[in-house]
Amino acid sequence: SVETNAITFGAAISSCEKACEWEKAAWLLNGMEPIKVQPNTIGFNTTLGACVKSGEWGQALKLFSAMGSSKVEFDTITFTTLISAFAKGGGWEKALWLVVMMMQSEVAPDTVSFNVALRALENGGEWEKTLQLFSLMVQSMAELDTFTFSTAITACGYGREWSKALLLFCAMTQSEVESDAFTSSAVISAFEKVGEWEKAWRLLNSMAETNSNLDTVTCSSAVSACVKGEEWERALLLFVTVAQSKLEPNQITFSSAVGACEKGSTWENALQIVGAMGRNGIALDAISLSSAIGACGKLGEWENATLLSSATAQFKVDLDTATLSAAVSACAK
Repeated sequence: SVETNAITFGAAISSCEKACEWEKAAWLLNGMEPIKVQPNTIGFNTTLGACVKSGEWGQALKLFSAMGSSKVEFDTITFTTLISAFAKGGGWEKALWLVVMMMQSEVAPDTVSFNVALRALENGGEWEKTLQLFSLMVQSMAELDTFTFSTAITACGYGREWSKALLLFCAMTQSEVESDAFTSSAVISAFEKVGEWEKAWRLLNSMAETNSNLDTVTCSSAVSACVKGEEWERALLLFVTVAQSKLEPNQITFSSAVGACEKGSTWENALQIVGAMGRNGIALDAISLSSAIGACGKLGEWENATLLSSATAQFKVDLDTATLSAAVSACAK
């Protein structure tokens, strides 16, 4: 006969977890004590994992409470699994509460625990709390990795704190933590949000010189930064560079370029870029169409403005009052 013990139960629960069968995993866990098999940390953790995989956040929390009542020791995996559950379910408050609980207990949060909680806060739009938790992570001496810095820098962007984003990026470089395309894009995006086109431009050029981390998202943010900084010629130059490179411009790249055309009243370029959107399979959005109509309207190109306005039904785009006024103004000229 096969001996029934914590190990055999653990193996069975693990199979349930892999198959996302949380109810069966919980049934097995609950069936241990009646036959005098003491549940252990691994069994609870694996069942927690099954609940998280199945999106059963409430069940995961009940299981966590039961674990405490049964005096089974929590470990880093216990907390991290539950933090992950709340991160996925949008419960940043509970995720933060769990990290604080870890710091007050004998179970120290590790890099993964902090990172999951940081992402939960960032996804919840809590940029200030994200940066506060990052500071706590630094104080705890937990190892900071690329994900840690990237999340904190992104939070700076949301808060329009470009100087903090730059400081974090510099600290990342000095600590020899490798940056990636997402990190660089987050820094440039922070510059873009406040129109700091010069800093975005310099960082982009520095990246190009070292052949590091240049991607479509990074370049798109730089194009947008130039547009916001009234540097429409630079924006168009960068757009052309992206279009001629191995990178594939996306909707943001195209929309920002058309916005640059509106700033510079270059309606011919605006029409060319709108046409290129269609050829590249990029959906024409309200921002691009509005900017193109605005470019035509400034120079009285009423035929093109009217043609673009009539395209709204075809592309299922709703134009605002200002855009329609621009079209009418072009006709008046």
